[in-house]
Amino acid sequence: MQSMSNPEHNEYKKRWDALNEAPLEKDQREQIKSRIVETLSLSEQNAVSRSAFPKYAYVLTAAASLLLLAAILLGLHLNTNPVEDGLETKEYRTSVGETKRVQLFDGTQIWLNANSRLSVPANYNQANRVISLRGEAYFEVQPDSQHPFRVHSNGMSTQVLGTKFNVRSYRDDSLQYVSVVEGKVRVQTRGQDKNSFMKSKKQIDLEAGEQVQADVQKLSLIKKKMVNTKRIAAWRSGTLQFTQTPLKQVADDFSRRFGVMIRFAKPEMHEIRITGTFDNDSWEEIIEMICLSTDLNYEIADSTITIH
Repeated sequence: MQSMSNPEHNEYKKRWDALNEAPLEKDQREQIKSRIVETLSLSEQNAVSRSAFPKYAYVLTAAASLLLLAAILLGLHLNTNPVEDGLETKEYRTSVGETKRVQLFDGTQIWLNANSRLSVPANYNQANRVISLRGEAYFEVQPDSQHPFRVHSNGMSTQVLGTKFNVRSYRDDSLQYVSVVEGKVRVQTRGQDKNSFMKSKKQIDLEAGEQVQADVQKLSLIKKKMVNTKRIAAWRSGTLQFTQTPLKQVADDFSRRFGVMIRFAKPEMHEIRITGTFDNDSWEEIIEMICLSTDLNYEIADSTITIH
């Protein structure tokens, strides 16, 4: 960016230079810079025919809004101080085989499992703390009795005041799960009014060591005890742990972790129960161990595993 002589110009240059130090991915930083450069070029062309103003007046005017937007997005003032989170809607995603940790402005920490999406609205931490989840995530919620924390996920809502819990809510799963490690949560299914949880008569309270199984199509909630709370979010460290888990669910987790499709020769195989811990094993080793323990066989063709 061309050096400017007066203080106003220098302020814009400071914001430009601050982009190089901002905690962004390289492609995000370059995208913002490209937008600013494009605006500068277009504005400079327009400024040529407007002799009543200095050449760069229109350039700076057009670029100022983009630079200000960049400052907000990056959490920067003119002196690069952070601004309060929550000024814009944010979305966090993970792809196949990827996990990610997210820390919100209020101190709440969230771990996203593979192939998941978390949406944090612009009004987060104002009247309340409501976010949306598609996939699986583990939460460590910062206590705040004045601002209840709520997770909306595919027709289910989980409300807490401060706790540690896991939500599994993939769109292609027939059942959803909420598991509590510490504290208490309240789980609701959406009522007859599909746009609101307020009219729901289906709700259940969970304490540490309890889990709810939700079928949002049937509006049913089933509470049960958990044997080992440490298994809830073992996926955060790359470990796959199963306790009497249906083979179909194991296959779904396997596909999200390794990006390999699993097919079954017979539908009844879906309900075979699997118990085991797979700690950073390769997908070939895991399939081999599962088939040996269940007396099944498998074939691999074109990145697809067929179990028979």
